[in-house]
Amino acid sequence: MTDYAKTTTPALIELFIDGTSRLGSAFNLPLKMSPFVPEAERISSEIQKVAAELRIRKPLAELRRLFDHPNFDVRAWAAGQFEEIDPEWASAVYGAIREKLPTQKVVEMMRHALKPPPQQPALSEMSFVQLLARFEDTCARRYGACFLTNDEGLQDWQTRNRIVRETNLVVEELKKRGTIGMLTEFLDHPNFIARYVAAIHCLPLDPDRAIPIIEDMAGRNILGDSIGAAEILRKWRSAASGTASK
Repeated sequence: MTDYAKTTTPALIELFIDGTSRLGSAFNLPLKMSPFVPEAERISSEIQKVAAELRIRKPLAELRRLFDHPNFDVRAWAAGQFEEIDPEWASAVYGAIREKLPTQKVVEMMRHALKPPPQQPALSEMSFVQLLARFEDTCARRYGACFLTNDEGLQDWQTRNRIVRETNLVVEELKKRGTIGMLTEFLDHPNFIARYVAAIHCLPLDPDRAIPIIEDMAGRNILGDSIGAAEILRKWRSAASGTASK
């Protein structure tokens, strides 16, 4: 019988990786093996013992490598076993798996989402370049807010909605200047949130490019945006159909 208290930390980490990789997780279906077979029960028991020892030692750097392991099963197990040690990274794991992103990148995005915007200069005093940069930044933070949760473990709507209001103020300023069409340059942006928000406001200007972007959002599982995207498409198509019938 292995004495885990006398096992080196690197060896414990390797045991954890090996066991979780072999057992699989609900975040990477189908499971590698049935959880009810004796071999799976043995592996699960060893994982629990290894994790218990690692929780005593709290080797943060090594645990973060588990949170960001290339194997999603390892990440998922690490998030469940070591949440109390590193709640920020553990909470980032699930969104990182969903979006197929490095966990460290998601942590950085979450932190950025929580940063308030600079107070100066005021939007009305910004150049077009500054306004577009602010638009891009609010969309980046809005994406980061998708990974944030509140104390109840639900999506952090307060932060998300605050950022949405920031974006709307930038859009209103562009409209006041008659330059909303400048958002068309974001229709090819690597951030799908930036593409989506730009597509909403560019829909009358360039529907051929905007509609596929909104359809993409409607097909995602982003609370507050996917449903909204479907409704935008419904209204647009209803209006188009009414116009065509006249």
